[in-house]
Amino acid sequence: FLARQAGTSSYDSARSFQASSFSTPEVRSLLEETEQARLPRLDSPALHHRLAVLYFARGYYARSLDEFQKATTEEPENADLQFNLGVLCYDGHAVGKAEQAWLKALQLNPQMAEAHKNLSYLFYEQKRYENAWSHAQEATRLGAPVIPGLATEIQKFLGSSQRQQ
Repeated sequence: FLARQAGTSSYDSARSFQASSFSTPEVRSLLEETEQARLPRLDSPALHHRLAVLYFARGYYARSLDEFQKATTEEPENADLQFNLGVLCYDGHAVGKAEQAWLKALQLNPQMAEAHKNLSYLFYEQKRYENAWSHAQEATRLGAPVIPGLATEIQKFLGSSQRQQ
């Protein structure tokens, strides 16, 4: 990288630039550790996941979605990837895709409390109160209770729909 910036393609000139430019032992040690560190493959799911999170944090939803789709295509059985894809889709107003991703995450890891919690909110917004109640209870059981009052609201709507029947 440094060699290309300096206008040469020589790896050796880049190493000599590094050695002469940084004089403290701590920096030289860090450079040596960095050289020895294994970098992820350019097409690895882990790299696509990191890029997706970075793009998401910066507000580049289309790029983030593209990277998440690459990562989930390469690693479809990763519950964390599916969960994060759901978060991205929900924030991007693709609610149907968010639901699918969170349900897939739960298929892969039924103990994922945050996926249950997010689904309870999503189903509440969609007026699917029985589903919302089920996921709210499971999220609470797993240690990620829904916001105070939501369970009461869901029960209120469940009670009124049962009375109407």
